[in-house]
Amino acid sequence: MKTKDLLKGMLMTAGLCIAVATWAQPVTTGNTTPCDPNGKDSAMTLRNYSLMHEEVRQKRYESAHHDWIYVFENAPCFREQTYADGADIYEALIKKASKDAKRKAELLDTLDLIYQRRIQYFGNEGFVKGKWGKDVLMLDRANTEKGIKLIEESIKLDSTKIESSIVLPYFQALIGLEKKGERTKDDILKVYETLTEIIDFNVKQNTEDAKLGIYASKMKLANLVENTFTVELPQLYEVGGILTFKPSYSSPRYEITNIDSIYITVNANITEEEGSDIYYLKKAWNVTQESVNIFAAPYLDCKALSAIYSPKFEADPTNIDLIEKILLFLNNARCDGEDLYIKVSEAYVKQKPSALAYRSLGNAYKKAKNGAKALENFEKAIVLETDPKVKVNDYINLAKAALVNRNYVQAKNYADKALAIDPNKGEAYILIGDAYTYAAGNCTVKIDANAIYWVAVDMYIKAKAVDSGVAGAANRRIATYSKYFPEKSKAFFHSINEGDTYTLSCWPNLSTKARF
Repeated sequence: MKTKDLLKGMLMTAGLCIAVATWAQPVTTGNTTPCDPNGKDSAMTLRNYSLMHEEVRQKRYESAHHDWIYVFENAPCFREQTYADGADIYEALIKKASKDAKRKAELLDTLDLIYQRRIQYFGNEGFVKGKWGKDVLMLDRANTEKGIKLIEESIKLDSTKIESSIVLPYFQALIGLEKKGERTKDDILKVYETLTEIIDFNVKQNTEDAKLGIYASKMKLANLVENTFTVELPQLYEVGGILTFKPSYSSPRYEITNIDSIYITVNANITEEEGSDIYYLKKAWNVTQESVNIFAAPYLDCKALSAIYSPKFEADPTNIDLIEKILLFLNNARCDGEDLYIKVSEAYVKQKPSALAYRSLGNAYKKAKNGAKALENFEKAIVLETDPKVKVNDYINLAKAALVNRNYVQAKNYADKALAIDPNKGEAYILIGDAYTYAAGNCTVKIDANAIYWVAVDMYIKAKAVDSGVAGAANRRIATYSKYFPEKSKAFFHSINEGDTYTLSCWPNLSTKARF
């Protein structure tokens, strides 16, 4: 009799027998019937299990197969690990039989039986069906709908227990069906919403206050370089790059130490040890969300999301759970410049004011080109912020927002406040230099309208002197604005010679060395 038929026969006669895997007497748990975990011969059960499990650990799956069959047939409720090992064994056998359709079909039938038995004897149906569905999607491409159905049953039964590794294959399978016309765009958006809620729950559960951060790594970002990111996500990890999130999880925060082009270096404090279970658990879920976002990107149209969530928000504008949910989805879709995002964020800060919330709202207003509101919210963020390093970045953001408003005096004041905390913040000097270039048009004396670029370049030189990370940005500006220095021949008529000290008669009324 074939193994497949033997196993099916045993399942038919076994009845609903569920027990915990202990080396003891038959046990009854919940709505189960007694089952002897040791089997008919406890010594043989232990011997075969031990041999099998060690072979699996060494990835010698064919060698493990014979001993596994003994335990599976004779001690089906010995240990739940028997079924996890069995799935690994049959995955390897199925891959090896890829060119033998008949053999592969038989092995797939047995794999189904392994998962059925696991549920029968050890329960945890939601969790197990998720793993089962993933295996079907990965190993039995002809039965995509079956795999999807199993995962959806898993989510329905207990979404909080599915593994992060299941999410992406499931979502990719659905997208594949949508491309074939077997699912709609709305179907994809609904599933994306469900998966995002599951991911968010799993990131936040288990030590909600665990503080994660970023180890030094380089990333390439699609958006403009800013000092504090609230929604932008890296598009490419360089080899060795490690990313986790700060306590808000959906809003990573970076301290930028290099703003040269779109390659930046990020650093932040870590309080959760790398290598801990929490670290890797949360890292896995965060990476899963990023991957899902990438595949969902073609479907995450900001107008479509606004059309879905605007009526919900208008109907219940104080529901904090709904507010957080909408912000999560809009952040993931990078819709933080949309009117809905701003409205919902305003509602959020009324209920949960924080430095991070005001900072995010300020960034949204800045993206919407409302400089005045951006400044207002960045200022509120500074009042609530307690971390000096973050406060420096807030002042930098305020300086940038002031420049957008053409308020160069205010921009310099904010940059000066950043330097008061961190004298080596090169970007602050760059912003001061930028403020001087903005002010050139206000110099009524013609020679000053060009001489102001001397003091601007002084700031760029200072920037790269204190912070090599901004050297690229500083050098580009030096090359650009040096072209606007006063012409030597015209300066001569003002009795200005190379190396003379010259004082501007217009703001910022500074003295500098003449150069041509």
